[in-house]
Amino acid sequence: MVRQVNPSSVNSAVDRSSDDLAQRRLARQGQIESPRSQPAAPQPEVQPVQLPKSKRKVTQSKTTQSKTIQSKTAQAHTLARFNQSWKYWKWHLVWLGTMGLFAGTGLGAYFWLAGLPPLPDCQSITPLSADANRLYCAQETARSGKLDDLVTGINLVKDWSPNHPLYHNSQRALAKWSRLVTLAARDKMAQNDFKGAAAAISKIPASSPAHADAQKTLSEWQIQWQKGEDLSTKAVEAMNQQNWKAAFDQVTELGYLDHDYWRMTQADRLSKQISVQKSSQESLVQAKKLAKKLVPNEMGAAIELLQNVAPETAAWAEAQSLLTSWSQDLLKIALQHWQEGDEAGAMQMAAQVPLNLDLAADAADLVKLSHAHKLVEESSQESLAVGKLGWRQLWSLIESTTAAQQIVPDSPIYAAAQLKLQDWQAQLQDLKQLQMAQMAADLGQKPALELAIQQANQVSADRPRHEQAQRLAATWQQQIQQLEDLPYLRLAQQWATPQTVAALQLAIQQAQVIPNGRAIWTQAQAQVVSWQQQIQRIEDQPILDQAQQLAKANKLDEAIDKAAEIRPERALSAQAEAAISTWKEKIRAASLAEDQAILDQARDAAGSGDLTGGIAAAAQLSPGRPLYLEAQSLIGDWLRERDGDPKLPAPEASAPESSSSGEGDISNSASDASSDANSDASSDANSDADSATEPAAVDAAAPVP
Repeated sequence: MVRQVNPSSVNSAVDRSSDDLAQRRLARQGQIESPRSQPAAPQPEVQPVQLPKSKRKVTQSKTTQSKTIQSKTAQAHTLARFNQSWKYWKWHLVWLGTMGLFAGTGLGAYFWLAGLPPLPDCQSITPLSADANRLYCAQETARSGKLDDLVTGINLVKDWSPNHPLYHNSQRALAKWSRLVTLAARDKMAQNDFKGAAAAISKIPASSPAHADAQKTLSEWQIQWQKGEDLSTKAVEAMNQQNWKAAFDQVTELGYLDHDYWRMTQADRLSKQISVQKSSQESLVQAKKLAKKLVPNEMGAAIELLQNVAPETAAWAEAQSLLTSWSQDLLKIALQHWQEGDEAGAMQMAAQVPLNLDLAADAADLVKLSHAHKLVEESSQESLAVGKLGWRQLWSLIESTTAAQQIVPDSPIYAAAQLKLQDWQAQLQDLKQLQMAQMAADLGQKPALELAIQQANQVSADRPRHEQAQRLAATWQQQIQQLEDLPYLRLAQQWATPQTVAALQLAIQQAQVIPNGRAIWTQAQAQVVSWQQQIQRIEDQPILDQAQQLAKANKLDEAIDKAAEIRPERALSAQAEAAISTWKEKIRAASLAEDQAILDQARDAAGSGDLTGGIAAAAQLSPGRPLYLEAQSLIGDWLRERDGDPKLPAPEASAPESSSSGEGDISNSASDASSDANSDASSDANSDADSATEPAAVDAAAPVP
């Protein structure tokens, strides 16, 4: 059976749910005990009833209705629970919203108070605007650093009194602007604009903290400027009086001023001006001295000196007047030489006269022709010095032919000008052909050089530029030889790279392939000599190293013999000879030290009264020793002293057998003294040492004076 659902029971269940919610709310508030703590009432157990199959459809329909009712019941229960919760939370939400509103309002007020006010619009600022806004705009404008903007800011705040609310801010700005104005004034002074600098400094008001410093700076500038002007004036006055020493002294004083304009710029300008004035005046004086005798050569030199006079000098006007006068006098002499048939002399004199003078027609024609001839000659000499053609020669010939063509037929030098014109035109034609050949040769390739040689050979022997063409052809032929032979030399250099004897010998053979008379034969021979010297170094270096090793082992005699094996013509002969000289000097120094020790020993013995022992010691120095002669002299002195007659003369070297009647033979005495000294010195001395000492003593006695 299906259990029937009573609507009243549903309502009662909803009421119970509402009561349960109310009880839970009261329990949370602590008014009653939570219903969960109370034991639940036992629910009656419902036993399912089995329906017959015939009534299942009816039962299913009722079940569907029951589920629908239960769903609606659950929805109603949820809605009721939401209504209860909303009644509980709505006041909390109201309070939270109120608190958020107040917090947002306070936070917005804080940011509004803490934030900066809006900046003023400097484009719309007027004299009626607030002082704070005007000061701000003045500061912004002064950021440009321009003098006018700085002065505008200074004029705005310079009259503000200490009672002004923005006085302290204005003073800081005024000090800053004043310093910037001073810097701008310094820039003007650096540009030598004293007036502009003074005007800028005057813009700094007395109310500025930097006013005193600015006035001090201006005062220093005024003093320096006035002193510089005074010195410059004195220098110019001395220069005009040609007192060059006084003028340069004033310039020197300018160099001690602090300002760069006077110390460097003005001093340098005045120094150059005085130098030019002095040089021009000296040229004028020297020219006058040369022109007094009216000698053509000296007059030409005088005219040349007058051309050195600078236009801005005091001597310029007089120099121009003398230049015209002397030029006319010199041209008269030149025309006389021309009429006498001395064309070369006449042209040489006329060439010294400048072209820009106002002269007579005949004289002017002679000057033109002379300068044209001089221009051609100078360009030809320059071409010979350089060794190749240049465009200057071509232009010189063109200018010369143009000048010769300007001489009219009725001129007395017309015939000579026509001869020169024909010659120059022929040279110009040859030069054009050679210039084309030069352009081909500049390519540097063998076919181009051969073509250039062919073109140069076309200039026949009767042409004026034939010799120059042949020189150019010879030069280009040498370039062809270089192109042909250089690969052989490069190959030889490549083979010599290993720096071994075999490689160097092979390189020498390769370089000797280049025959004598070729363009790079000298270079190849120099390379061959260098490689031969390298071979000699490789062969002789072991000998020299071995000799040096012997010298390090203190075997100097053997080292000398070894180094002497290097022949004088070898590459290391100089090093070997230097080493041999050093080692010989060491041997001599050692021998000298040994001899000196022996002589010291002999002197000690003689000084202690043992003259015989001293004689025997000194007699140890054999002939050829460094101190042999000194030892022989000491032996003679000691023999005379020992034999009792210090004034006894020594026997002549030519008669060693002579003896004194009173004292006996000195040689015998020396021999006896040596024998006695040797026997007393050591009982172990053998007879060989005694026999060696005796002849030394005899020899020592012979040369004593």
